Amino acid sequence: MPKIYDLSILIVTYKTRELVLKCIQSSIESCQKAGLTNYQIIVVDNASNDGTVEEITQRYPMVKLIASADNLGPARGYNKALRVALPQSKYVMLLNSDIVLWEDTVTHMYSCLETHEDVSGVCGQLFFPNGQRQRIRTNILDIKRADYSKPFRVTFVGTGFNMIRWQAYEQVGLYDENYYFYNEDLDWAERARRLKLKFILVPEAKVYHHLSQGSKQNYSAIIKELYKSNLYFFKKFYNPIIVSIAYGAIRLENWLAIRKLIKEAKDSNTTEERKIEIAKSLDVLNEAKQELIRYRKTGVF
Repeated sequence: MPKIYDLSILIVTYKTRELVLKCIQSSIESCQKAGLTNYQIIVVDNASNDGTVEEITQRYPMVKLIASADNLGPARGYNKALRVALPQSKYVMLLNSDIVLWEDTVTHMYSCLETHEDVSGVCGQLFFPNGQRQRIRTNILDIKRADYSKPFRVTFVGTGFNMIRWQAYEQVGLYDENYYFYNEDLDWAERARRLKLKFILVPEAKVYHHLSQGSKQNYSAIIKELYKSNLYFFKKFYNPIIVSIAYGAIRLENWLAIRKLIKEAKDSNTTEERKIEIAKSLDVLNEAKQELIRYRKTGVF
C-alpha cells in the first residue's frame, strides 16, 4: 500500500536556481515549525539548464525531482507533480519557485484545513522582500480591496501559493493544459466555483514573493500565448456576446501595448540596450496581433 503523506509541496521552476533553493529550504523549515514529519517535496524543473537539477540533487536528496526536457509551463508542470502526489496526499501545497515561506505559514494553513472540514483550500498574503504587502487577486471578479484583519472567503487561490485538499482536485480535475502561462489558475478557480467549493484566505499565512522571476526568463513565449489564453478562457466559459466583447478588449490592449513601446523607442532618453528590448517585444506583440486578426477571420488559432 502506498504511503499517505499529510502534505505534499509542489514547486515548478524555470531558471530560478538560487530562488528555488530558498523556496525548498523555507518549505522544510515551515513544515518543521508545524511539527510535520510526514511530508514530501516534489520539484518540476522545466528544462532550466542552469544547474538547478544538479544543485537540488546535491543539497536536497530527499526532494522528488522531475526534470523535464522541455519548458512545459505551469499547468503541465504542476499536473506532472500532481499525478505523483495524488491521491497519496491529504493536502497539496503549490508554490512558485520565487516564494519564500514564513516560518509559521504551514502551521496556519494546515491548522485551518484541519479545523474546517467544509473548506477545500486556503491561500495567504504575499509580501515583497522589503516587507511591503503585494496586492493579490482573491476573486475571479476582483472588484474590491481585501480586508486582511481576519480570514475571509475567496474564489481564487491561484497556483503560486496555496494549500488544497486532494479531494478538490478529484472534484475539479487537474489544470487545463491548453494554457501555457497564466489563466490555468483562473480556469481551475472558475470550475471550482461552479462546483461551489469553499476557499479561505488566512491572513496569518505569509510569504515573500520575488515577483515574476520565472516568467521574465520566458517573456516572449508567454506574451505570444497570453492573448490566445485569454480568448480561450472566455470561449470556454462564456456566451458568444461576452467572447466578442472580450476579443475587442484584448485587441485594444494589444494595440495600446504596441503604441506605448513605439513611443518609448522614440524617446531620446531611451538607452540603446532598452531599444533592443523594445524591438524584441514589438516583434512578439505584432505576432500576437496577427494571431488575433487570423482568429477574427477563422474563429480558430
